[in-house]
Amino acid sequence: MKQNITIAEMNRMCNAIMQLGYQPQQARIAATTMSRLVNQQGFIIGSPEHLDWARREIGNDSIVTAAVDALAA
Repeated sequence: MKQNITIAEMNRMCNAIMQLGYQPQQARIAATTMSRLVNQQGFIIGSPEHLDWARREIGNDSIVTAAVDALAA
């Protein structure tokens, strides 16, 4: 699996999160967190470790799930 999240993928994550009813700023913060965990900390996208850390930092399972689903699409 690739080890980098692009701007286009961050936009897809933001759109998926906003479809859940969150504000753009909240979506941007969550997408940035997901991206940082991969791009700077070396987690593999969607790995159990990535998801665990994302849930811990974001604090909302539905946001994390929507973001990862957007990347898988």
